[in-house]
Amino acid sequence: MIHLNKSAALPLLALTLSSATSARAQTVYNFTDLGVINPSSTFASALGINNAGQIVGETKTNANTTRVFRVTPVIDGSGHPVWYVDANGDGVNGLMQLLPLPTGFTFSYAYAGAINAAGQSTGVAIAARSTAPQDAIVWSAAGVSATLSGTNVTSSGLGLNDHGDVAGNYYDYKKNKPAYPYLWQFTNGVYTAVQLTTAAGTAYTVNNHRQVLGNNGSSFLWLPAPAYGLPKGITVLNGIGLNTGKNLNNSGLISGTVSSNGHLSIWTPPGSGAAFGLFDGVNDLGSGPFSAVSPCCLSNPIVGGPLQIVGVAQDSANNQFAFVWDSSTRTIWNLNALVSNLPAGWILRSANSINDYGLIVGTGTYNGSTRAFVLTP
Repeated sequence: MIHLNKSAALPLLALTLSSATSARAQTVYNFTDLGVINPSSTFASALGINNAGQIVGETKTNANTTRVFRVTPVIDGSGHPVWYVDANGDGVNGLMQLLPLPTGFTFSYAYAGAINAAGQSTGVAIAARSTAPQDAIVWSAAGVSATLSGTNVTSSGLGLNDHGDVAGNYYDYKKNKPAYPYLWQFTNGVYTAVQLTTAAGTAYTVNNHRQVLGNNGSSFLWLPAPAYGLPKGITVLNGIGLNTGKNLNNSGLISGTVSSNGHLSIWTPPGSGAAFGLFDGVNDLGSGPFSAVSPCCLSNPIVGGPLQIVGVAQDSANNQFAFVWDSSTRTIWNLNALVSNLPAGWILRSANSINDYGLIVGTGTYNGSTRAFVLTP
C-alpha cells in the first residue's frame, strides 16, 4: 500500500465554463496549439482534461525521451482562458510543466492519460531498472509522484476518478504471468490494489461511483455494489466492443463499437439512457461519413447539456480524423469542419478527451509533426 496526500480540489474557471456552456449548441470550436517543451523535438499529444481546464499528455524533451506534461490555463485581460504563452519568444509553451518521476527512475518513455477534478493525474513510465520495466504512476495536484506497483511486477495506470481511484492492469513479468484488470482504491490517503477478474485483461477507466470498465476477453462493467438493477461484480457487455479510453461516465453509460458492424455505439444500463433518447443495452449510432470509428471518451453532461463522445475516425482511404458525436444532433462530426480558426497545415487526427463542459483535447499533425491541441466550444 502507498500513502499519498490528496490535495484540495482546484477552483473551476468560471468564466471558461460559462462561455463554453452558452456556445456549445453552435458546435463551433476555437483552436489552440499547445506547443512543445523543446522546439527541436516537436512531438506532443494531449490525452486528458479536467473541468478546471488542466490538460495532461506527453511531449518529447529530446529525440529519445518522452515525458509527461501538464498545462494549467491562465485567464487573460479579457477574461478568457489561455493555454499557450511564450513570453520570451523561445518557441516553448511557458505554461507546459513537466511532471517528475519518482527518485531513482531512469526511463525512456512516460505519459499521463487522465487528470481528475483535484488535479491528480495517472499514467505510465517505462523504466530501465531491474525491479520493473514499467510502472503505473500517480501524481498529486502539487506534482508529487508515486508508483502504484511493487517489485517484480509491471503495471499501467489508465483511468482515474475524482476520488483518486486508479484503473489499469498489473502482472508479474518475472513469473511470466498475464496482465489482469486492477483497481487501485484510494481510501484515507492509501492506495490498495484489487484484482477485478481471474481472466487476463485490462481495466480502462473508473467513474466516481468506483465502477470500472474493462476487457478480459469480453467487454465488462465491474460494480463494487449492486446498481442499475445489475449485481455486484462483473456484468458482461454483450454486443459492444471496447477500445482503451475514458468511455464510462458517472451515469453508467458506455461508449464503444457495435461488435457486429464496428459502428459507434452507446451501451446503457437499465433506465439510464432515456434522457438522451437511448434504449437500454446497445444503441447503434452508425459511422456517419466514415468507414470506422473508435471512441476515446464519453462526457458527463451538465444539466440540460448533450451527451458527447469524442474519438478517432477513419475514412475509406484510411485517413484518420478527430470526431465528436452529441445526443442533440445524433450526428458524427469531423471536428476539422467545426473549428473556426484552424491554421493552414493543421489536421486534427484524434480527440482523446472531453470534459463536462465540452472542451476537447487531442492529437493532430502540423506540417507533418505530431502536436497537441485544445478546442473550446
